[in-house]
Amino acid sequence: MPAPEKRSTIPWFLIITSVAALLAGVPILAAIIREIEPGRQKSPDAMALERGPEIPEKGTFITAHCSEPCRLGTYVKLIAGRTERTAYLAAYAENAAHDRVWYFPSVSGAMPEVLPRAGVEVLSQAIRLSDEHKSEREWKLHLLLVDRPMTRAALATPDKARVVTETELTLQLGEGTR
Repeated sequence: MPAPEKRSTIPWFLIITSVAALLAGVPILAAIIREIEPGRQKSPDAMALERGPEIPEKGTFITAHCSEPCRLGTYVKLIAGRTERTAYLAAYAENAAHDRVWYFPSVSGAMPEVLPRAGVEVLSQAIRLSDEHKSEREWKLHLLLVDRPMTRAALATPDKARVVTETELTLQLGEGTR
């Protein structure tokens, strides 16, 4: 009499959980791939155009927007465009009591350089909304492109001949932090 055949004893729950994990992982992986796919990233021009009336049709400009709701801990992105010559970014926020929070020039005097370009650029520097902004919910954001590096004192009342362009925006800070 032949010996009985041994059957493979693979637990069914192992097979079922492996299949379930695979089925759950595929949509997550697809979502990640969609997010990093180059064609799906917004170009600086597209981001700037979303700003609508803040972007002039002609000439040099500087503007900003929060990449998510503005609240403590988030970043304000800076967008410059159509610069005919090298310019330097000065930026500060002022509350109703005229208290200033300086971003550029930094404490060391550094100012981001904006190189000449025909198109639009999202600057690599951004403004972080820090604890310095806790005192108020509304701030006036002042952005200036100037033709040479300047001190904070000089920028308090800048020589208009040195200002390439300037913009004043209202920052409304929402509840909570990031």
